Amino acid sequence: MITFHLSLQSNETLYSGLSRIAINMGYPTAGMALKELLGSQHKQLPSAFVSVIPQLSELTGIDRHTLIDRHTVLPLFRSFVSEDVYQMAQAELVNGRTTLLDKLLSTSANRMKLSGQMRYCPQCYTEQQDTHGYPYWCIEHQLSGVYICQKHQQPLFAVNVDRKRLVLPGNGEPNPAGYSEVLMNLAEFTEDAWRMPLSNYSGQRLRQCVRMKLNKEGFVTDCGRIRQQKWQSDFLNNWLPAEAITEIAALLHDNTNLYLKAFFHRENNTLSPLKHLLVLAGLFDSWKNFKVFYQQFDNHQTKMPKQVLTCNSTAKSIRYLPNEHGSLRSFARRLNCSVTTAKKIALQQGVLIERRPQTLFGAERDLITQLLSDGQSTAKIALKMLCSIAAVEQILAQNPDIVQQRRERRVSVTRQKHRDAIQKLLISKSTWRRTDVQKAARASYTWLYKNDSEWLYQQLPAETPREQRWLH
Repeated sequence: MITFHLSLQSNETLYSGLSRIAINMGYPTAGMALKELLGSQHKQLPSAFVSVIPQLSELTGIDRHTLIDRHTVLPLFRSFVSEDVYQMAQAELVNGRTTLLDKLLSTSANRMKLSGQMRYCPQCYTEQQDTHGYPYWCIEHQLSGVYICQKHQQPLFAVNVDRKRLVLPGNGEPNPAGYSEVLMNLAEFTEDAWRMPLSNYSGQRLRQCVRMKLNKEGFVTDCGRIRQQKWQSDFLNNWLPAEAITEIAALLHDNTNLYLKAFFHRENNTLSPLKHLLVLAGLFDSWKNFKVFYQQFDNHQTKMPKQVLTCNSTAKSIRYLPNEHGSLRSFARRLNCSVTTAKKIALQQGVLIERRPQTLFGAERDLITQLLSDGQSTAKIALKMLCSIAAVEQILAQNPDIVQQRRERRVSVTRQKHRDAIQKLLISKSTWRRTDVQKAARASYTWLYKNDSEWLYQQLPAETPREQRWLH
């Protein structure tokens, strides 16, 4: 490996610095230059996360953590993953490894595109040429959510890059969405999130902040439920000017799995920064306002209204009166809800519900085992023992020999039923062919053909000779 100093601009990507040096080295191919620089030409340099941090630290004289914080997009993830996950991801990059980053940051699960394209601003390109004599890729333009140059307020140009050639800013296609106030605000929001990430991120706390903000904006009902349809409609209308952006369009038009539906229900899932940014930028004026709201959340949060179970047809909860409403099943039918929900309503109102015994003792378990062995159905046993069917099935699962015995008994009963059907037909119609029997008792014929073919062919009439089959 050659030993010379590689300088990086304050906002330059690692890929950009390597590309500049490798191109100027004058080797016939980029692979030869990279092998001389890094000791290997098999590196995924255009990716957002490169595995050459140790080599770059030696070439630039910059601390590895400083390279990550100032010249990669990783700090953007810090505001949306736990501190432990972020530290592990940072350690992977510091040691020159990237194999675990996809799993830690859930990039594939979130369909994040971390390579293939890079963005640049034409005016920044011109200024870089005039000031430094060469263009370079700015790290803030590569962040998910930045499609407009915040400095010059104009759309970024996209350039396709791959691992076989090294590319610097130049020709490219402009952002198809053009300039819009929405994209400008998103770019500012994203860059601030990258420069000033949250400390001690908590997914639960972040979602509580979002819920509180939704409550203030009128997207939460009096009983504490989020008005999902209203929120989604506002969300879609807000980001409609950005639907020309591929990454955003994928989120806006995937209505069947719109992630807003699961934002509060899958707290353990790691969402991509872009998903978080679209939610937060749609609710808060700036990243600074959100950060203040997040940091002071414990001080100013108000008590959210308690969720109460109500029926689907009226806003007021109906009290369950056993003498008036009858069984829970009829009460659930009246509310147009499940029996489980009706039971929760009754218990919430302090109504005493008669329930079957929850514990089965030794003698009862032995009796249930005997009844199962005798072949009685689990429903009849549960009714007889005054317990749930699930309790009986649990005892059945603990006795695999009885399970096999009951299965063989069922097969035997089914076999005899289908045999009787075939024999009855053959007795009444002695001149029938095999095809006639099959048409008249197709279910029995098919079952026996699959499970008892030897007996079936012994009972069926002789096979029609082949030369006579078309005469009938």
